[in-house]
Amino acid sequence: MTRMKKRKQVDDNMTEWKVRKRSDGEKNKNAVVSQETSYICKEEIPSLSEEIIRNIQAELPFDSLLNSRLVCKMWSNIISNPIVTYSSLLRSEPGLLIQQLEMSKGAHYKTYFMAMKDEQITVREFSIPYIGNIYYSCNGLVLFRGKQDNLCIANFVTKQQVTLPCHTLSDANVVSISLGFAFVPSSGEYKVVHLYWNKNGRYLQCEILTLGSNKWRHVDLPPFAIELRLGRGTIPVSVKGFLHWYSCSMEDSVRFMLSMDVCDEKFYSTPLPSGSRPFKLLNIGGFLALLSRDSCKLTLWILKDSYRRIWVIQLIDLQGMPGSHNLCTILGSLKNGKVIILRCYCKEPFHYAYDIEHHQMWQVAINIKKERRYAMVHVNSLISLETIQ
Repeated sequence: MTRMKKRKQVDDNMTEWKVRKRSDGEKNKNAVVSQETSYICKEEIPSLSEEIIRNIQAELPFDSLLNSRLVCKMWSNIISNPIVTYSSLLRSEPGLLIQQLEMSKGAHYKTYFMAMKDEQITVREFSIPYIGNIYYSCNGLVLFRGKQDNLCIANFVTKQQVTLPCHTLSDANVVSISLGFAFVPSSGEYKVVHLYWNKNGRYLQCEILTLGSNKWRHVDLPPFAIELRLGRGTIPVSVKGFLHWYSCSMEDSVRFMLSMDVCDEKFYSTPLPSGSRPFKLLNIGGFLALLSRDSCKLTLWILKDSYRRIWVIQLIDLQGMPGSHNLCTILGSLKNGKVIILRCYCKEPFHYAYDIEHHQMWQVAINIKKERRYAMVHVNSLISLETIQ
């Protein structure tokens, strides 16, 4: 019995040794194959330089660029390069930010982004924990009222957010009138412009904050602007380095807009076109536009040449649309000004899209109720707040 046990133990050891040897041989074989494959990959697919990767990323559509951040850490770091983010920004088509008041959750706003792709209009919600009143959007950065009633700027795509220093509104003798937000390409600066009334003298004043600084600067207004009666909440329009203000609450004798060159921080008067009675300013495809309304039509006055004061008139017939034509207005434009989004009220809001080139109109299904009466021009971007702080 003892001899048989020893013989069985020897056989078991031999079997285990053969299995281990076979396994080691397969590992060595796999290692050789792996080394050969690695060698082939290195020979046939050499590593790309950062410059080549940056050039590739600079040509990607925004959605593809956003997804390419997940490739690896190096790609994510390269995408954060301002050259790549601004190149992507120049190729992106703006859409519209629309806010809906949500009373059941602390009276904050749900925020939606409307865009047009492949002739289809889409609306999706931004998943922002809390956001108050949006004042302005510039290059994908949004100026809004935060949870603590302070001014904030955020990028809804990257989820970055900063809180701005307190401005003059904290003074009891001040009434806030308007907030604007613009980019200065020549210096790479972002500026927040605040117009307000001094309660004591009832005259208009201005202060400016450059992002990255911690103090608002007072800027003098020219005499013609001091006594302008802009309505509270007046929203300026940013076009080609200028901010423009106009309010239907102005006196009929006032036949100009208040305009500001954001770079040199100087104010000018921009004459209104003869015969126009605007009630709203718009940015239509990167051009300043005035909107006026008659009984059955909307009239768009589009400033195609600001130096020679050339205005192009576009008429939009409202016949056949539901509700009162007096309650019909333009939210903004898509496809770089080729498609205009209109809103009409008949118990509840109806939305229509109007193709300027082909003079075609169709209804758009937008399930947004209790929306604000205006929309913001907005473009999604990957611009980092860290690069401008």
